[in-house]
Amino acid sequence: MDNNTNKPNALERVNQVEGFDPKDYATNTPNDLGATSVYLDAKVRTAWFWLKHPTGHIVKHLVSYTETVAVVEVRLYTDREDLEKSYLANGFAQRFLEPNCSYGDRFLESAETAALARALSAAGFNLAGEQSGESSFSDVPLTLAQTVDESVPPTEVSTPPPTVVSQQKQPQQQTLQQILPPITVEEFMTGMTLEEAKNCKVSFKGSHNGKTLAQMALEDMRDVEWIATTYSGKDLKLVAAARVLIAAAQQQMAG
Repeated sequence: MDNNTNKPNALERVNQVEGFDPKDYATNTPNDLGATSVYLDAKVRTAWFWLKHPTGHIVKHLVSYTETVAVVEVRLYTDREDLEKSYLANGFAQRFLEPNCSYGDRFLESAETAALARALSAAGFNLAGEQSGESSFSDVPLTLAQTVDESVPPTEVSTPPPTVVSQQKQPQQQTLQQILPPITVEEFMTGMTLEEAKNCKVSFKGSHNGKTLAQMALEDMRDVEWIATTYSGKDLKLVAAARVLIAAAQQQMAG
């Protein structure tokens, strides 16, 4: 591992989380000089962010999207109640459809990952001496020619090759959640109606298997609260539905 990783990093101290050391999850990757440099995977950076800001918010915005190119912006907020412009850091990334590239036709997901990693890095969720360059901003090998300079606003992104399909086929103001399936509880909660939450069925084994959350709430609301706060299974949609249901009940009681 690069000796630079042993040097103090003020940003690491700012984002320090008790019981979590990001260096434990660092890996070595080849750099342009033929040596190896430290690299922190985007998934680890994301976990680090949530540990530091458990009430935070990650907003992914699809700036531009066609069948062959995608531009994504990611913004980080320390609290989900923060104003739109009061973000901690942000990052942009652009990817083209490259059939012969390692990510192939998954250029939109690659742009999302790169933009997220850039935003997290800008917020200080990285290591001292961490490798600079594009390979430190994505989980897939990329070339500098496929990136957008972070100092250039999205309106100034260079025009894609002539083969790009007209952007009229896809609205430019779509959110990334409308293109990619939800992968976090917060993303599942976004746009979920109370009716959808009530009709969400329990998927794990037990006495409530197959029941809707509405049925569970009628029997014992504490079971719904357990799903919302304690359940650690893979059904994140169920957790999101339970939280939506509890929030609605609390609002009703307060009103």
